[in-house]
Amino acid sequence: MGNHLAQTAGVVQAYRVLNAEGRIADGFRWAGPQPEGEDVRARLNADGIHFTQTGAADPAQRLTSRDLALLLADPDQEQSSEGTVAAGRDGAEPEGETRAEWFFRQLAADDTPETVGAVRTLLAR
Repeated sequence: MGNHLAQTAGVVQAYRVLNAEGRIADGFRWAGPQPEGEDVRARLNADGIHFTQTGAADPAQRLTSRDLALLLADPDQEQSSEGTVAAGRDGAEPEGETRAEWFFRQLAADDTPETVGAVRTLLAR
């Protein structure tokens, strides 16, 4: 997913895609020019991403591969007891949102329309 987003025009935060363990991928490289010495972890911290002592992203801030699989399995499925786990991450009550609606609302709040479109295209495959 990170490579797809990094190669999509207009997507500016592809560096936020971490590996399945919630870590910065070995061999990470910026998709475009970055200031000399720019550190991806420092950039993620500046974006509000917190890391555990073991170096993984805070699980409460992560969208896991399981979360994505649930979106892929049935993106329009009504919220279930499983869906409420993801919905509570930002502290807000989802008030009847589907998993997909919650996910795209959160994505649109932090990213460009190009990013939202690229993710919708990827999930539709």
